[in-house]
Amino acid sequence: MVDGTVLEPNINDSNDLFARMGRWILDSRLYTEWITPYSFPFFNMFITIHIIAILIAALGDIISTIFSKK
Repeated sequence: MVDGTVLEPNINDSNDLFARMGRWILDSRLYTEWITPYSFPFFNMFITIHIIAILIAALGDIISTIFSKK
């Protein structure tokens, strides 16, 4: 728990198509070089997905506020 590895997910790459695709995405330069707030690529992908979801929700709220009937 002290070194932080207790929270890292165990991704098994044993001939499973979903696991191989996940490993390919996590090993891409996007999560290993460009977006790197964490040392573990899974957390980098997780935070990216959450930021995109927050931006989409904010954009929806802005559009509904602009076009709402008063």
